[in-house]
Amino acid sequence: YFLDVCCSRGEVLYLRHTNGTWARGIDLNHEMVALCRASGLDVTEADALTYLRQCRDGELGGLIALQVVEHLPPDYLLELVDEAHRVLSPGSPIVLETINVASWWAFFSAYLRDITHMRPLHPDTLRFLVDAAGFADTNVQFLAPIPADQQLVPTPDRMRQLAMHDPGREGLIALCDSLDRNVNLLNDLIFAPQDYAVVGWKR
Repeated sequence: YFLDVCCSRGEVLYLRHTNGTWARGIDLNHEMVALCRASGLDVTEADALTYLRQCRDGELGGLIALQVVEHLPPDYLLELVDEAHRVLSPGSPIVLETINVASWWAFFSAYLRDITHMRPLHPDTLRFLVDAAGFADTNVQFLAPIPADQQLVPTPDRMRQLAMHDPGREGLIALCDSLDRNVNLLNDLIFAPQDYAVVGWKR
């Protein structure tokens, strides 16, 4: 079966059930567990690591944790990923989604707002941890891009057109090119996608 770790209101479980997949959730929040059960979802009130330790080898057909890993101490996270590898069946995925702290916008506007966040996880770091646990074909998928109209604006086309007809156009074009390079660099750093997911597969 498919396991949603810290399933909250059960949105993912509902989607999996409507697609005909047997899905189960776990959460430590008693109110969220009661809410899910009232909706007919299969949810257990349990700690993630304790639950996984009780699972048999290869018991799960998939594991997802959305906005969870940033709340975990490093030692707990390492053991969680190791246990996930043990309990997943061959060919099953693990999906760990979190805030993209490599995006300055996401880090300062989202990550730092929540005092329950334990440690920022760079995409390269989380991918390495999943790789090190033995998962294969691990990749990073970036999510929630920031709209272009909220990012820094490159040189307007009209300015470049004017520069092409200016006697000193070489200097103006070089200035436009330099401005665009800096704008693109800052956009990549400040306004990178707000979330990412590391996806790996049990082989």
